[in-house]
Amino acid sequence: MRIRVVGPLSVTFTLAVAAPALASAGGWSIVDSPSGEAATLTATDFSAADEGWSVGSSGVSLEGSGVDTLTMRWEGGLWQPVASFAPAYSDEALTGVTATGPNDAWAVGWHDPYGTTLVHGLTLHWNGTEWVVWQDAMHSPILVGIDARTPQDVWAVGNDHFTHFDGKTWTDAAFAPVGAHPKAVKVLTEDDAWAVGSIADSRPGYRHDLTYLAHWDGSSWSTVPSPLGLVSGSFSGVSGISASDIWAVGTVGTHPVAIHYDGTSWQQVGVPGKSAGSGLNGVLAVGANDVWAVGNRTGTLRSGGQVWRTFTEHWDGSEWRIVRSPNDSTQDNFLTAAAAAGGRIWTVGGDGNSLIMQRAHDLDPLADGTER
Repeated sequence: MRIRVVGPLSVTFTLAVAAPALASAGGWSIVDSPSGEAATLTATDFSAADEGWSVGSSGVSLEGSGVDTLTMRWEGGLWQPVASFAPAYSDEALTGVTATGPNDAWAVGWHDPYGTTLVHGLTLHWNGTEWVVWQDAMHSPILVGIDARTPQDVWAVGNDHFTHFDGKTWTDAAFAPVGAHPKAVKVLTEDDAWAVGSIADSRPGYRHDLTYLAHWDGSSWSTVPSPLGLVSGSFSGVSGISASDIWAVGTVGTHPVAIHYDGTSWQQVGVPGKSAGSGLNGVLAVGANDVWAVGNRTGTLRSGGQVWRTFTEHWDGSEWRIVRSPNDSTQDNFLTAAAAAGGRIWTVGGDGNSLIMQRAHDLDPLADGTER
């Protein structure tokens, strides 16, 4: 659905249905997420058990329908779409979201007006009533990932940008290395944050990207050497429970990768791959012995065609193990991000439309479908 926007929108579509489980495997259950045509969810975050957001896009521009931002709200019993920035004659999508309360959430992404040659950044703020374009969508930087510790301590990252919100103003940090593409950020304290992504290989003759890490110490951002060195790849997600227990995940070649920071150094930790073509897109650290990573793997349909299938792994304090996860269509099924709230682990992605899955937090992965 396309909506012509003159000012901020505050239209909420209420669905008089519950959120039944549609399919399940390995303790994961797919939850109903009516979101419109050809939708994909790229990020999710919760401020409370009954207050959460998932964001992404809806529509397929290649088919001429246009791509619009998609914001889905969880209010304790069901997911429902909430209108957001979607002007006529443009494509736009959201790639990151963070929430600190029912009246405070941020979403970032991009905006591509028809007839222009440049893609512009898009920053939206939820004030409890409506999503408002915070700054001029025609001129803001393209931000990909975002995380908030408090409403006065928010970091967003994107191509060559590390941007901070202090409760009043967004300000670019001075540090912005050429060729850096941070995709995700985790804010632990006011003087401790991590960003991960990729950076262009600066060696002459090399055209691929390398994995990338950056750290905020309270006064400046600095590049931190990746334990993967000059191996081609990218980190897509970062999560942590303390300054000495942080995880980042991503993809190297056609295989998933995970690294861990113990307060002193980053080390690669082996993760099993279901098949060539496996990759991890998001990570959620709930505890030292309870970490989830989500992504996609290559699968084969009965017809012989190859498609993406959902992929989840669990860290129990000693090793990563693959946990079965459901797929409910013959199209690509994939997961992009994860969050925890109300005794549940949530993950989102796409299956030809929006895909949302959940599982009980206290459900033992070893007892209900872990693949050794």
